[in-house]
Amino acid sequence: MLRHLRCHRIPFGIDLEVFSPRSKIECRKKLGIASDHKVIAFRDVGLKYIRFKGGRWLMAALKIYEPQEPTCLLIFEDGKGFQCLSPKYSVHTPGWVDGEDLAVALSAADVFLMPSIQESFGLMAVEAMACGVPVVVFEGTSLPEVIRAPRGGLAVPAKDSVALAGAIRRLLD
Repeated sequence: MLRHLRCHRIPFGIDLEVFSPRSKIECRKKLGIASDHKVIAFRDVGLKYIRFKGGRWLMAALKIYEPQEPTCLLIFEDGKGFQCLSPKYSVHTPGWVDGEDLAVALSAADVFLMPSIQESFGLMAVEAMACGVPVVVFEGTSLPEVIRAPRGGLAVPAKDSVALAGAIRRLLD
C-alpha cells in the first residue's frame, strides 16, 4: 500500500531534492548577481493581482528601506514597475522560472518577500524556506502559519510598509 502511495503526487508538494539549500555564491554567479550584494527576492504579480498580493506596500517598503551595503532586487516575472528603484538597488529580473531554475534563484536570495493580504497557501514561500531562505509575510492570511513564524521568517502587520521595511532590515542585518 505505501509503495503505491509514493507514486502519487501530493498537491502543493515540493521536491526537496530540487528545492534545498545551495551555495549562495554559486547561485548568484549563475544569475549574474554580484556575490557581495544582499539579495531581496519577490514575485511581481503584475496589475491583475497587485491589489491582493501587496505590491503597493512592498514598493513603499523598498522605498523606505535604506540599504547599508549593495543590494539586489531579484524579481520573478516582469519587474517593470520596480525599475524605478534603480540605482538604489540593482534590479535583476530573470522572468518566469520554475523547477531547478527557481531553486537556484531562490537559493541566491537572503530574504523572500510575500506581502499578500489574501493568500490561501503560498507555494513560493514554502519553496523559499526549503532553499534555506527566510520569508517575510503579512499577518491576517494563512502565511504566518505556513512559514511557522518566527521559525521560517517574520510576520508583520498587514499593509504596514514601515514594519515590512523593518523586517527586511532585521533579516538582512
